[in-house]
Amino acid sequence: VEEGQPNLPSHDEIVTEEDVPSAGTLTEEELSRLKRETEESIIYAADMEYLKALENADEESVGESRRRLSHAPLACNAVVDETCQSTANMDLSAGLTVPCGECYTYDSANAVIGGTGINVIGKLVFPANAAADVSTRSVLVQGELVIQSDEKVSQLANKIGITLAGEAVTSLTTEAGITIPTTGNPFIVAGGKLSVSGMAQTCNTWAKIKAVSPDGTGFIVSDTSLADCYG
Repeated sequence: VEEGQPNLPSHDEIVTEEDVPSAGTLTEEELSRLKRETEESIIYAADMEYLKALENADEESVGESRRRLSHAPLACNAVVDETCQSTANMDLSAGLTVPCGECYTYDSANAVIGGTGINVIGKLVFPANAAADVSTRSVLVQGELVIQSDEKVSQLANKIGITLAGEAVTSLTTEAGITIPTTGNPFIVAGGKLSVSGMAQTCNTWAKIKAVSPDGTGFIVSDTSLADCYG
């Protein structure tokens, strides 16, 4: 092999079509691996096409593409004031915006949020077992939205409802200055966090069944504490 030339395989080393196994000769594990590798190849090819497009794009377009992919937690939320302000006496006709680093407790029960809707830059908490029916044009979570309940699942009397309705929202702008094009009535998490819990954190979501009644209508589980969670 000459210096600087690729070390190509010999004729005997080249894989021919006859060397490729048919699907009927592959095990389930081999088929699964082949499918996974194929999917990864497709994703890789798509990424390469995207990078190639970026190389051919002008600097402004590249910058905009990167900005759209750069949603991250806000530094001003590193320390959030845990003394939450109530929204009970707030005028929500122009919208509800929770400032960065601050915490609001939603105490407005049933309400129609005006403006473009709810913008959670800091932290918005729906109290445990609260009841509220909220109508809003959009929800943008850049900080943290907390909705929680510790009632028994079979006895949920209080529920939180968020209805996305009203005039369509065409775009939303984050604290980082990123404009997100939207359609309809969006619910967007941009660098933020949703903390939604439909039951107490101490409750298990599953249990082993020890026995089933003869008619199939009941069962006994090994975890007796489930009664405190499911009723």
